[in-house]
Amino acid sequence: MIPGKVAIYVKRAPVRIASGAPDFKVRLVLVNGLGHSFAVGNACNGWLVPSLATSKFSSQPGSGLVGCAAHIVAPGTTQILRILGTSYSSCSGDRSQRPSLALPVCTGRHHDTIPPLPPGRYQLAIDTTTIPDALRRDHVRIIVTMAH
Repeated sequence: MIPGKVAIYVKRAPVRIASGAPDFKVRLVLVNGLGHSFAVGNACNGWLVPSLATSKFSSQPGSGLVGCAAHIVAPGTTQILRILGTSYSSCSGDRSQRPSLALPVCTGRHHDTIPPLPPGRYQLAIDTTTIPDALRRDHVRIIVTMAH
């Protein structure tokens, strides 16, 4: 525990996963060393949400932006299980659009299928904007391989 800080680290995540594979689990640990509880606003929209990212791209999932109650985080250790996928979080159904890493063109017969992330080396990124005095304790790399 680091007094006056909230430390966040990854307890367990896969090292390799196939592109487009089913969702996988990531176990996060949050250690609240503030000495008091704190509130995370709009917690039903997700908090401490991880994503796969490179220096040019993040697969950060979108939020429904639904207003809701806060989640209270007590002092001490909290383990959090999060689910991630190896596909983009959204895509464009407009085939005339130029695809990009941020917003690829949807695939499938009806242009309604979200494509898998391209193979490569990703880092597990965690949005800590709602966590006061947050420190990331480690950097986790995940290799996305070609689907088999």
